[in-house]
Amino acid sequence: MSAIVLVLLLTVGLVFLNYRNKHDVHSPAATSTITQSAPSSESPAPVPPPPGCPDKPAEVTHPTKFEVMGKDQTFKVISVGLVDGAAEAPPPNEGYTIAWWEDGPKIGSQQGKVVLSSHTFQYGGALGNDLNNGAWDKGQIIKISDDAGNAACYTYADKLHIKVADYDPDSDILYDHEDPRPRFALVVCSDYTLRGEALGRMIYYADLIK
Repeated sequence: MSAIVLVLLLTVGLVFLNYRNKHDVHSPAATSTITQSAPSSESPAPVPPPPGCPDKPAEVTHPTKFEVMGKDQTFKVISVGLVDGAAEAPPPNEGYTIAWWEDGPKIGSQQGKVVLSSHTFQYGGALGNDLNNGAWDKGQIIKISDDAGNAACYTYADKLHIKVADYDPDSDILYDHEDPRPRFALVVCSDYTLRGEALGRMIYYADLIK
């Protein structure tokens, strides 16, 4: 293993927020005493689609492009599954790639949280670093599309900070197929120790423009 790859593996922030099927049976010992919830699930008032967005969002089953509208920023999207019980992260050396968990709600779905993830690097140079430093203002428009031009747009609404040690896998802060407020939840790492361990996560929520 090269020194560069070793450094990346030590300093990249991976997702590691476990998914638990809400229909599974759990032992009492597996249930956290911490009550967690995502920011308000009340649906926002309908707004006209901004320029560049479709009149009606399409369900995008093979997303490839993530555009931050008005900022001339376009990032690659890849589809991922679960690894060790958590939504898989992008490759460790791709700081500006976004992973979509393909077993959750689809991009453009009319309910549920679309689960996305990207990296934070301990010393900067990744999307997570930009977001944690305030890259998006509320109201920022994000367009996610495929190679055929099917697209859905979202409006950045709010964020949630949580320590990994406090995360309750029975909560709905990330994995939620039934949220009546359709949105994406983009999770990145935060709270690095001097040894390169990311103790926290930031989740950025954006509402579907319907």
